[in-house]
Amino acid sequence: MKLSKPLSLGLTAVAMFVAMGSVVSGARAAAEAILIDPIKETVTANAGDIKSLILKIQNNTAEIKDFTVTFKEFTVDDSGSPTELTTPTTANPAAWFGTDSAAFTLAKAASKDVKVTVTVPKNTTAQGYYVTAITTISGQQSGGSNQTKQQLQTLYSVVIGSPTEKMELSQIVPTTKDITLVLHNPGNVHTTVSGKIDLMLNGSVAETYSVDSVNVFPGKDRRVTIAIDALDFETKAYTARVSLAYGHDNKILTASQPLDKSTLQSSSAQSVTVKNTATVVNSKNNDILVYSVVIAGVLLIGVGIFLVVRKK
Repeated sequence: MKLSKPLSLGLTAVAMFVAMGSVVSGARAAAEAILIDPIKETVTANAGDIKSLILKIQNNTAEIKDFTVTFKEFTVDDSGSPTELTTPTTANPAAWFGTDSAAFTLAKAASKDVKVTVTVPKNTTAQGYYVTAITTISGQQSGGSNQTKQQLQTLYSVVIGSPTEKMELSQIVPTTKDITLVLHNPGNVHTTVSGKIDLMLNGSVAETYSVDSVNVFPGKDRRVTIAIDALDFETKAYTARVSLAYGHDNKILTASQPLDKSTLQSSSAQSVTVKNTATVVNSKNNDILVYSVVIAGVLLIGVGIFLVVRKK
């Protein structure tokens, strides 16, 4: 049984490094050796709470550096990459964040614990809110006199109260080389999804591929692409059986999609919509689905008996 990691990984905290307005490589950023911790954090609170956090900043360079810390709201695209919101939402959670050290200077090899305070308004709706702490660094470039600027980001997921976790598997997009799952979160808090895809052949599992844990943000789609082995789709009819678990309660999503010559045209993806169909099953709805099938069967038997008696 072979397990394969998805090509599209889950949402991970991203440290973005910007020099003179352009993104610099990770190698150069590592050479600069300015570190922040954490690079992502989940904050759980209730409306009206005040939370205290620590953002540790360390200057491992050989130069004096100036730092500023600001807060912005962010969202993500369908690959999970964070994007700063230029216009804040009505809740404006970035305004909840404040610090005692909005601007400071660090000598070489020095570090600082920046105190971050999160003040949640009393009338805040229970859901997820997303804020990035942008640490801007100014100073001379190593070995030169040019003034440079870098930006590092810490991603904060603020979960207020007990919001409802929801998830839909809206599409399965298969090709001969991979299978893309399109996940949709209709809820109001980011939700984690993981699971597996079994390729079935003649009723048995032929191959298994893991779906590593990914975060899907509220109101967003998330595309997860799983590379599959080169299989004989010309003469064999496979079925992709998707089993996913999401949320803290491990609710279940299941769906299946035929993978054979008729459904796979070379590498051209055929989108198969499964949202809001019986193939997408929430674990809490399994019994309802079974009972519905049983009741329908009993009704059909009753109609059959009635017709036979009437005929006699």
